[in-house]
Amino acid sequence: MNNNVKERPILFSEDMIRALLQEYSMPGQYKNQTRRTRGLNRFNNFPEHLKERGWEIQEVFEVEPGLWLAVSNDDEGDFPDDFNPWVRCPYGKAGDRLWVKENGQMPRKAARILLEITEVRIERLLDITPQDARMEGIESVWHDEITDAHLWKDYSGKSNGYIFARASYFSLWDKLKGAGSSKMNPWVWVIKFKVLTINGELK
Repeated sequence: MNNNVKERPILFSEDMIRALLQEYSMPGQYKNQTRRTRGLNRFNNFPEHLKERGWEIQEVFEVEPGLWLAVSNDDEGDFPDDFNPWVRCPYGKAGDRLWVKENGQMPRKAARILLEITEVRIERLLDITPQDARMEGIESVWHDEITDAHLWKDYSGKSNGYIFARASYFSLWDKLKGAGSSKMNPWVWVIKFKVLTINGELK
């Protein structure tokens, strides 16, 4: 392995593990991305004293691989000195690898699923597209092969499912993060990847 390529652990639920195993067999069909808030607390808990003065984060862009800068709504895009707009992605950059933790604290040598990051970006959770919601690994509970219509799982268990993939994904987010969490529209890392192996050995 290239010495410049780093490996880091990442935890997935059992549902998402199944989606990754399916993705390995049929790339681009089940799960090739994940959204995470780790390391973005400073952006998602934006200081109240700055909000009161009209400051807000306009966008976040990558200055160099793995290093990101938040731009403000100020004409020059800067923030006051008491707010640090820089953040480094805790998951790495394109080309780095993620080994999947299963059943709690599984060690690297026992990891069977290895992912390679293909793209990293920062966006608001509610900006997710219907296609990206599907590729988050949500489960289809009904599918009409003629029309390709789906009924997507309601992870809250309150209904038989959703017609729209985004609604299903938000129900999954709320299950993991707490009821109503998706409506808070946090900044998230969007980590896209390909599944390199599901048995601990590279193809």
